[in-house]
Amino acid sequence: MKDAAIFDRFQELHARSQRLLIEFLKEELQLGFTFADFAASERVLGNLEHSECARHNAANAACAIRRFLTRVENVETRSTISDNCTDLESVVSAL
Repeated sequence: MKDAAIFDRFQELHARSQRLLIEFLKEELQLGFTFADFAASERVLGNLEHSECARHNAANAACAIRRFLTRVENVETRSTISDNCTDLESVVSAL
């Protein structure tokens, strides 16, 4: 392969990697909020053990997001995901 072709392929793979990372972070956010909703529901029903387990899973989702967030290169996207993660962390803290 010529250098230009190698560079083009690298650029394609890098862009795909960024798209997949962003998709992963968005899915993790959605999962975190789902766990938080479940935790709140279980608490209302008196299932404290299930509630705590779901709360823990929601907190783990937020931790995973924070761990990988710095790898997002687009500043606006990173900021949006960070703001959403802060919202998730607030919800988890309130549980």
